[in-house]
Amino acid sequence: MDVTLYGYANATDPQPPSFLTGATTFSGNVLVTYTHDSNLLSSDLYVRATSSINPAGVFVDSTYQGTYDVHTSLANAVVDTDGSLADPAGLGRTRMFEQEFASSSRVYGWVNWGQMPAGGRRAGHIEVTNSLGDAILQLTDAPDPSVLNGSSSGSSSSGDMR
Repeated sequence: MDVTLYGYANATDPQPPSFLTGATTFSGNVLVTYTHDSNLLSSDLYVRATSSINPAGVFVDSTYQGTYDVHTSLANAVVDTDGSLADPAGLGRTRMFEQEFASSSRVYGWVNWGQMPAGGRRAGHIEVTNSLGDAILQLTDAPDPSVLNGSSSGSSSSGDMR
């Protein structure tokens, strides 16, 4: 499923729009890509993607800022990152990733343009969960189906950030 996020044209509210989404299946793949419209430079995106058997994979473009928690019971948790992306707001900020915990079955942390504000701006949250299959989050410039399907050729390490 491909989702494009749009905001209001000529919006004057200083708070970015919020989006709350979920995708759940028992035996099928959950593969969802989220991209922001080029006019939407910020949003609060909340995602929960869950599968029980086949891979659960989520891609979010470089506009996303917030926390993530990727976990599975009996397979691999993978967070695929790219710190070399250009700032979508054109402000020259650096893409920051903080991995707070990593094991083969769980990875959580945050991503932000610059340092994560302590108790400051609201931010989104992405949770990808699975029981028997891989749980995958891509924070890169484009979705890679071979990673999102849990069939990576070994270039992505479980519990690691690239």
